[in-house]
Amino acid sequence: MSEDEARKHDITECPALDTPTENCESRMISSALFIPPVSLLFCTVTLLLVPSLANLLWSAEPAELKAPKPPWATTIAQDATGTRAILTVGDQTQVMRLIPAGSFEMGSTTGSRDDEMPQHSVEITRPFWLGDSEVTLGLWFAMMGNHTNEKTDNPRLPIEAISWNACQEFFQRMNARVTGLNAGLPTEAQWEYACRAGTKGSHAGDINEMAWHQQNSDGKTHPVRLKQMNAWGLYDMHGNVAELCADWYAPYSPARQCDPPGPPTGTHIVIRGGDCQDVPKLCRSASRGFTYRDYARRGYGFRIAIPSTP
Repeated sequence: MSEDEARKHDITECPALDTPTENCESRMISSALFIPPVSLLFCTVTLLLVPSLANLLWSAEPAELKAPKPPWATTIAQDATGTRAILTVGDQTQVMRLIPAGSFEMGSTTGSRDDEMPQHSVEITRPFWLGDSEVTLGLWFAMMGNHTNEKTDNPRLPIEAISWNACQEFFQRMNARVTGLNAGLPTEAQWEYACRAGTKGSHAGDINEMAWHQQNSDGKTHPVRLKQMNAWGLYDMHGNVAELCADWYAPYSPARQCDPPGPPTGTHIVIRGGDCQDVPKLCRSASRGFTYRDYARRGYGFRIAIPSTP
């Protein structure tokens, strides 16, 4: 998501023709424009029989990730990191990023915990929308009315001390209120794929530039979008608040998987990304955590995911 280097020829004389330079250049141009009938016929047949070659030669637009405007979006646009759409609830907005389909290696070969292994191939076959930030206090209040665990009035802070069950109520209300919306939590595979954004290292970039963690957060959360975003336009995937996922927690399988939804049953829910009180090692792309569905703890937050198709 190159151009041949242009060659410049400084022609000053044409001794073979023994003519002035201007006349020489004129003849050279005329010769270059003349195509023998046999060659012309060959090129025409080739382009007719091989449409993909014609497309390659004549296409003027670069390949871009584009999508129709979803029914829930107030606006949609392209920028340097891809496609973004705006989800509006009352006076609050959430930027949603279209995450492209693709494949990646999920997990780690050298993780600090055994549950990050074995590393295995995962294919995400369909694009999906993901919030560019964690859900904020402002968006939560617009949807839910209040949150008794929060004492601050800064609407740009991420909501925290949220349980998985509370997230489901949030989505039920939001989906009923916004036309055409089918929002929910991302799967664990979607979350790690989006967090990595094409990278293969422990973090999607410089952890100090991208994350609020134990060594730079002063032990508290910070307003969203203050740190560096990843290559797909997502902020705070590492640190600030740990993010709940849709899946039941379970050990990995070594088999290649397509759009894994997680196990059908379980006792714990997956949580990812680490929070502002975690060391950078616990904020890695592959780092996993787990919690109960009804357990709300300081440092637990979430992010909105929306399918790209109904």
